[in-house]
Amino acid sequence: MKKSILFLLMMVFLSTNLYAEELHYHENMWCLNPDGTPAGTISKLDNGGISMLDENGAELGYENYKKTSLQAVFKVRAEYYGIPAQIPSKKIDYDSEEIAGTVTVEPVSSTQIYMSTWQEGGENHILMTYNPATKTTRVTTCVSLP
Repeated sequence: MKKSILFLLMMVFLSTNLYAEELHYHENMWCLNPDGTPAGTISKLDNGGISMLDENGAELGYENYKKTSLQAVFKVRAEYYGIPAQIPSKKIDYDSEEIAGTVTVEPVSSTQIYMSTWQEGGENHILMTYNPATKTTRVTTCVSLP
């Protein structure tokens, strides 16, 4: 009986981590990954990131990997936007004087955070995903569905 419960707990843990790592869709947004860009190609950048391009060579977004924790990556973004550096426990909208706009932070799971910004110049959507096995955080751009 104990082995069955332990096995069940292990399967739940693995499936939630695998789900978090593979999630690329969020509220009418596609969060790009290099092997699944919508009608596009990839270009490797000098800084180790990946740029996603459409058929005409225009940049759709980017993907970058940081060998650090989700909290550390979030803190850098939060400081840039002038919002609290602690990851919130639920979806929160912040008014940011740094970008003269609004920043929305939504924790998707314990390993993912969705962040979007709206300002006069446009909007930006990113998904940050932490992989505990590699201790790496992936930051990828999200684009609106056509």
